[in-house]
Amino acid sequence: MQNDENRQYKAVLSGFIPTKPGFRRPIGQILLYCRIWDKILFESGSDKLQASSYSILDKIGNALASEANLHVMVIGHTDSDGDDAFNQTLSDKRAKALKKYLEEKFNISPGRLMTMGKGESDPVADNASAEGKAQNRRVEFKTL
Repeated sequence: MQNDENRQYKAVLSGFIPTKPGFRRPIGQILLYCRIWDKILFESGSDKLQASSYSILDKIGNALASEANLHVMVIGHTDSDGDDAFNQTLSDKRAKALKKYLEEKFNISPGRLMTMGKGESDPVADNASAEGKAQNRRVEFKTL
């Protein structure tokens, strides 16, 4: 099972990914999608990763380490709760926290990972519901 999961994440990083049944999105658009963003969790209002996030990040890190020529943008997003400026800063800090974790644990060269915070500016769901807000609190990985 472990090898199958590593192959799955390596395939995600080096080819196409499923975004919903019957639809594939090429790398260069969203690299890691819903199945992953809901497993990368932070403390509320913080850039501190929750311990439950490490297993998925370790899979991503192993895949990145095995693809030495892959350059990735880590993009943080928030829901619309709170001040716009705070959300912008928070999303940037969260993206940088992931970058730091991957660089330090997997010895990923700093030039391979870039970060960007988008705050609440690019929602994928309606912020009027708790479910929509949860979907908007996410991190995306895009190839460069």
